[in-house]
Amino acid sequence: MSERYRTIIRDYLGSYNLAPPVLPETNTETAEKVKLLLLKTKKHSITFSLQGDNIKGNKRIYPISHTIKIIEILSKEFEIDFYLPGTNIFYAQVEYTKNILPALDIHNCCMKTSLADLKAVFEQTDLLIVDTGTIHIAATTKTNIIGLYGATINNSLPVNHRSILLYTHKSCSPCHYTRTVLNIPCPFGDKPKCMENITSEAVVIAAREVLTYKS
Repeated sequence: MSERYRTIIRDYLGSYNLAPPVLPETNTETAEKVKLLLLKTKKHSITFSLQGDNIKGNKRIYPISHTIKIIEILSKEFEIDFYLPGTNIFYAQVEYTKNILPALDIHNCCMKTSLADLKAVFEQTDLLIVDTGTIHIAATTKTNIIGLYGATINNSLPVNHRSILLYTHKSCSPCHYTRTVLNIPCPFGDKPKCMENITSEAVVIAAREVLTYKS
C-alpha cells in the first residue's frame, strides 16, 4: 500500500516528501454511529485489528494468547476500554478473550463496522495494535499505531509518522511472495514464529510509552 501510494499519489502530484496519505473526512453520521458503538467509559481506548491473513492455508495471525496477556497487563496500569473489530472469523476469538478476562471492558465489535466505520473507530481511539492491512486506513488518522509485522515488511509499511513497527527479523521472513506466488507453506504451520516471537511484553512496552505520554 505504501508503494502504491508513492507511485499513484506522489508521482501524479509531483510530491516526493514524507506527507502521509489522506482519505475523505468522516461525515457526522458515521462519527456519531461509531461513538454510540464504542460507548467509551475509560480514560484510554485501545483497538486491536488482529485477523492477519489466511492465504492458501498459510495463516499469519498474532496469537490470541499474546493479545490476552497484553490486555491483562495494560489493564492493571491504565484505565482502558478495549475494542476488537473484525469479521465473523474473528468473533469467536474475541468472545474467548472476554470469557478469560470477564472483569475488563472488552468490546466485541466484530461484524459491526464497515471499512468507512473503521476510519472513524481509529479516529476515536488512542492506540491501534494491528497486524492487518487496516493499518493503512489508520495511517490516514492521528491515532497512534503499533504495527505487528511478520510475513511482510519491506513494501507494506504505513506512510505515517505516529507508527511503531515491531518485527522479529526471522530468516524466512518476509515470506508473502513465497506463500502466495510460489505456494511454499510456512515451515511452522499455523504457528508462525515471525508472529509468535513478537512478544506481548514488547507490545506492552510500546503501548505503555504511548499511553503514558497521553496521560
